[in-house]
Formats: sequence, structure tokens, C-alpha cells
Amino acid sequence: MPTAGGAVPAHTLAIASGRSGVGKTNIATNLGIALAARGHRVCILDADARPANLHALLGYYPRHTLDHLLTDPRSSLDDVLATGPSGVRVLPLASVLADHLSLDPDQQRRLMEAVEDLESRFDFLLVDTAAGVRNTSLQFLAAAQHILLVITPDPKSLSASFAMLQALARQGPVHPVHVLVNMASTPEVGQDVFRRFSATVEKYLRLKVGFLGQIPEDETVISSIELQRPVVLLKHTAPASRGFYELAADLLRIVGNRPPRVRFSAFWRRVPTTAVQEARRAEVTAEYPRPAIPVTVPPANLSRQQILDATLKLIAEPTTRGQDIEELLQPLITAFAERFKRYPVDIKEALLHAIELQDFPSREVRHLVQTLESRFESRYGKPVLSMETLLMRLFAQAKDSSEKIRQLVERLLDYHRSTFGQDAIDAAAETLTRALEGGYPQTELEEIIEGLETAYTRRYGPREDREAAQAGTETLVRLRPLIETVVRQNQALGESLAALAAALPPTGDENEV
Repeated sequence: MPTAGGAVPAHTLAIASGRSGVGKTNIATNLGIALAARGHRVCILDADARPANLHALLGYYPRHTLDHLLTDPRSSLDDVLATGPSGVRVLPLASVLADHLSLDPDQQRRLMEAVEDLESRFDFLLVDTAAGVRNTSLQFLAAAQHILLVITPDPKSLSASFAMLQALARQGPVHPVHVLVNMASTPEVGQDVFRRFSATVEKYLRLKVGFLGQIPEDETVISSIELQRPVVLLKHTAPASRGFYELAADLLRIVGNRPPRVRFSAFWRRVPTTAVQEARRAEVTAEYPRPAIPVTVPPANLSRQQILDATLKLIAEPTTRGQDIEELLQPLITAFAERFKRYPVDIKEALLHAIELQDFPSREVRHLVQTLESRFESRYGKPVLSMETLLMRLFAQAKDSSEKIRQLVERLLDYHRSTFGQDAIDAAAETLTRALEGGYPQTELEEIIEGLETAYTRRYGPREDREAAQAGTETLVRLRPLIETVVRQNQALGESLAALAAALPPTGDENEV
């Protein structure tokens, strides 16, 4: 791999998916950290136009984006690059690259210099592309030296991924495609999904794809998303974490010590305007190959009502694909928002309706909730829900199990003890207060006293012996002055008797009785 001189350009890996909800951004984040753990310099290019998706996973929000570098001549690449976990750097709003032809010459120059600087400073550039077949996604797939296509066992994911490869193949030669199966329940399921997908791709597109491995289905991943901490850092022994470390090792074996044959920056310098136009006109199927339905364009000089009627008729047509309708509506909504600074729909109602759709992935709902909560906190300086509300919500979720509530309380007490070095509750004072207030029945209070007596005996010995010894010691202490006085008086009496005996005259006959 390149050393710290930057003489060898970085390896660029575009991470793509046919549809949202397959874990593409989560894979980009954890793969980047796994590569950094092996000592490699990693930068993730956030080329997904959806706001705060990658940032929500990493638990941070950048101060500047790549657009800031282009609009402020005083800024540098270091002002734009954000720092993530384990030293991984992030380039926000990298999707600007796809629109570089619309920039003025000075901005194009600054953008190309920034891309070349990235290549010299990092070993790996991981491009988190937008899901689906979009112009920006296809350009990044064409620019990267390697493509990591993320699929899941879901048939919708397989058909959408096939559509992406089909659109990419129509533009020209396709770089090596490495398929990663995510959310595989077992290794056998992951291998079977890849075999079926690769066989279809080779049969209809005459394109061979490689198997880069699989990431197992793991509940720890859901927890990591909710906690905004990548799973490889949250629990490195989790099945998904082991899968990411194996993925990093497999990727390094594929790349080896060979420098990339094509530079990432070279694509953006030579891409002609016609390539962008062709990418926008690329026809795509939304499932396994079928002929594209031609879209009837209404004649010119129509009234607004006629245009509206023709549009509604086109949408109602059973043979019209959802992709065609999306390509029609998205530019209209974008143009409306840019002109009037608002959306032509009730965002709240549209959001609720989107969440209620049956095919809206639960992971996307979680991402959306986390993004909204983070935006609320950054704008108003306080969380959406107070700490007390969050805590009571936890207890409400465990209301049917006293064991779960007890575990929650124990975790809170343990956290307080480890953080502040003392217990959150004075157990002795609480017990005495409750006993005095009649909080314990007589039998329960007796059991508590017996238990305390047993614990006291085990630690300090039998209580009676200690009290007797202590009482005897206290008695001797109180009697000591009295005993010392008696001893002194006896000594003085003995001395007086001896002096008196010496003063008496002799009796004469000592033998007389």
C-alpha cells in the first residue's frame, strides 16, 4: 500500500445499491473503519444527496461541505474534510462532482485540484453513492476503479441491482464489480443469493461479477444505528463486525500492492458533456430484463390544463414504470422548491404517508427519525425528548416484566456508581426510613433484621461475644482509677505500720509467748 508520501494514488471503491434500505451507507462506514484499523488512510466521499444519512450513522454534522470549497476561495480541503471514528475522514456533499461541468472554470479547477489532493493523501477513497439508477450514481460507478454492489435476499433488491448494472453496461465497459450480500440469515443463504444473481447477470448482460462475501443479519447493527456508533466500534465481536473485518481483508487481497491503473481524478477531467447527457437518457428496467415502455411526449403549444391532463394520464397508465414517473416529477419538485423556497406538498403529510407505505424499510424509518431528532437538537439547542421522558419510555416498554424493569434500574445504578464513585441511594438510610414509616410488614422486617445479623456475623464474628468483650473492657477502664487509689492507700498503710513497729520498745523476753 502507499506510504506517507502520497506518490501512489488512492484506490477508489464506489459502493452502490439498486434501491435504498439495503445498508449501503452502513457498509461504507464500517468498511472504512475496518480498513483504518489495519493502518490504512481512508476517506469516505458522501455522494448520496440525501441529507445527514452518513452523518447520522457517525453521530456528527459537518460545518462545511465540498460546496464551501468551491464558493469560498479562502477555504482549503482541510476546512471541508470532517474527521470520523478511528481517523476516517469524510468529504461531505461529494455529489457536487457529478455537476462539475455546470461550474465556472475557476470552480472546476479548484474541484479537480481537491480530487487530486485526495488521491495523494489517502490509500482508499470509498464513495457512498446514491441508491438507484441516477445520473450521479452512474458517473461515480464509471469513475471508480472498483464497484462494490450491495444486494440483499429481497427480490426487489436483486431486480433493482440488475437494472443498475444494465444501465451502467449501456454506457460502456464496466469496471470490476464485486457483489456483497448483506443481511444474510446464514452463509448458505448468502451464497445462494449471489449464485442466482450472478447467473442472471451473466446470462442477460454477458457480465461477470465477483463474490466479495456477506454480512450476516445481526441485531447489533440495529443497536449501532440507534446509538449512532458503527457496529465495529460498538461490539467488535458481533457477527456483523467480524464480517466487516473479513470484508476489509478480502478487499486488500484483491487490491494487493498494485497501484490503480486509472486515476479517479482522470475521469472527471476527460468526461465530456455528451456522457452526462447520455447518462440522463439511459433507459432502465426496474426488474429483470423487459423492454422499456416508451414515454409519450405531448406535442408543443399545449395549455397548462392539457399538460396536466397528459401527465395524469401518463401516471395512471398501467404500463408506465415508477422510474419514468420519478424522473418526471423529481425535476419539477426541485425547480419549484428552488424558486419558491418551499415544497409544493405538505411535508408532514407526505412524510407520514411515506412511512405508512408497506414497502418503506424499517431501517430507513429509523434513519429518518434519527436525522430529524439531530436536526431539531442542532437548531433549537435541546433534544426533542427530555431525559425524564426517554427514561419513562424505557420503563413503559418493560412494563409487563418486573425483571426487565429491575435490570434497567440496576444498569442506572451501576452507571452512577462507575461515573461518580458512590452509590446513588443510601441503602441504610432508605431502609431505616421505610421501617420507621411502616413500609415493611412485621414478618418482612424480621427477615431483613435476621439477614443483617447473618451478614454481620459472617463479617465481624458473633455479635454477643463482641458486646461482652467490649463491656468488660469498658468496666476495667472505669475501675482502673479506683484500683490504683486502693493500691496506693495499701502501700501507704503498710509503710505507716512498719514505721510504728520500729518505734515500739522491745518486750524483753523474746521467747515469751
